[in-house]
Amino acid sequence: LEVGDVILNVTASDAFGASSSASGSILVVNQAPRMTSVELVPSTLERGQSIVLNIEAYDGHGVESVNLDLREYGGPVISLNKSGNVWATMASMPVGMTPGDQSLLVSLTDQLGASGSYRTWMQTSEAVGHPFFGPHHVNGGGESSIEVTILNDRPTIVTQPFAINKGDLENIPYSVTVSDPDGIERVQINMGVYSPVGITSWVLMYDDGLNGGDEVAGDGNYTALLSVRPGTPLGFHEISLRAFDVYGEVNLGDAVIELSQSDSPVDGSGGLSLAVLAVVGVGILLAAGLV
Repeated sequence: LEVGDVILNVTASDAFGASSSASGSILVVNQAPRMTSVELVPSTLERGQSIVLNIEAYDGHGVESVNLDLREYGGPVISLNKSGNVWATMASMPVGMTPGDQSLLVSLTDQLGASGSYRTWMQTSEAVGHPFFGPHHVNGGGESSIEVTILNDRPTIVTQPFAINKGDLENIPYSVTVSDPDGIERVQINMGVYSPVGITSWVLMYDDGLNGGDEVAGDGNYTALLSVRPGTPLGFHEISLRAFDVYGEVNLGDAVIELSQSDSPVDGSGGLSLAVLAVVGVGILLAAGLV
């Protein structure tokens, strides 16, 4: 286990007893700890979910620390805790990971300060030690990657209670909040009874601050204009929503929007509402003695 410059003395003798000697030095480098077992469960999960990581490692000078480094994905450096011969931790997968296979970086340090970082480990075929290579040799087998498979989770759609008073406006802005760690490709709405004339299917909602009644660009609130016409029936009506992320994953949603009669005496065109006109008409007839 000696490290540093080591002096070697060599003497050679022939069959007649003549001999000569020489000496030299070699530099023995302290090797970093080596992993002998890695267990990672579950290996397939979504961002925000957690894995359990168990690692066994060997070093002739003793293993001082084992860390899981998630900084490349926007996460922390997590220290594993030792219990017996196993270093273990539970770690949440950062939202900075993209869907697919993602390698994990593990760093190990021995008690003399030698350290190494690995994304793979060698499966040991036998116990530590070899009759030729020495008692601290780790017998390597096949190489395995330290990685997880990140599933593409669907966009999140958040709706709020919404009600419309008939006659206030003809085009009513309606917004939903949509988010996804990979980015939103598009958000669509099927307005049902609130569809403008000539629209019978899905239309885009906007987050550009320009179209569809949207006020602030890029704030995650997607907006479209609901159409309320004189013939739109009062009551509760369902609309449908769908959002796609940049990888094509889709999430569906719906909401119920109440349409009620406005209490205002003025209709959407600026004139008196039909209900008010009817009451006025009856009052005139009573005054004239015709009713």
